[in-house]
Amino acid sequence: MAPVIFIHGFPLDSSMWDEQVNYFKEKYSVFAVDLPGFGKNSIETPNSIEGFAEYIQSFMKQQNLNKAILCGFSMGGYITFAFYELFKEKVEKLIFVDTKAKDDSPQAKAGRDSSINETFDKGIEFFIESMPPTLLSKKSLKEGKVVSKLRDIISHQKEETIIKALTAMKDRKDRSYILKEIDVPTLFVCGKEDILTTKEEMEEMAKEVKNSRFEVIKDCGHLTPMENPEKFNRVLKSFLEEEIK
Repeated sequence: MAPVIFIHGFPLDSSMWDEQVNYFKEKYSVFAVDLPGFGKNSIETPNSIEGFAEYIQSFMKQQNLNKAILCGFSMGGYITFAFYELFKEKVEKLIFVDTKAKDDSPQAKAGRDSSINETFDKGIEFFIESMPPTLLSKKSLKEGKVVSKLRDIISHQKEETIIKALTAMKDRKDRSYILKEIDVPTLFVCGKEDILTTKEEMEEMAKEVKNSRFEVIKDCGHLTPMENPEKFNRVLKSFLEEEIK
């Protein structure tokens, strides 16, 4: 089986995948990457989703990986779609977590611009305060454990990186047409309470992809891998162990 590469979302880093790496590392070859500018990666942040996808390709080359199973969360999912478009021969399986193939609506683009302005005005603190209610389920917000880790991860990111990533997401193209072209086993996973990429949206994407699975995980908002890692890991394990037909 090819190695698994976990691609984080915005405005996070590879540590969002700690529970997955710890669970799978004994049996599988796994990599959780810090995207350029995020976490401990000091490489300059690209201002396009394609630029991030090209970084994943260069990472694979550096690690001598001919093929990989890509698992992309949210922004990481946008990058995974772009990677498949650019380097499909390097993909063994695909996992899309709380993400979408479509580009931003005019309203969403305006929201990105507003977030860029807030970053200039308030810095990272804006995201530390505003993201938990947007990303997490009511249960996760009440329990507080995930809130603390989420805020800690965000606090380590750089303003310049945040602004470039927001621009990349705002300007990304619609890749819905790729869904019908995907010809590798594909898993779609969504938190039941996700308000950013709803379960209805993700189920519609799954229907477009032949040889795909769709899973909804309860008591989760947008940040499914951190909110219910036990169930998320079981779903991933089942998918990874399926024979490729």
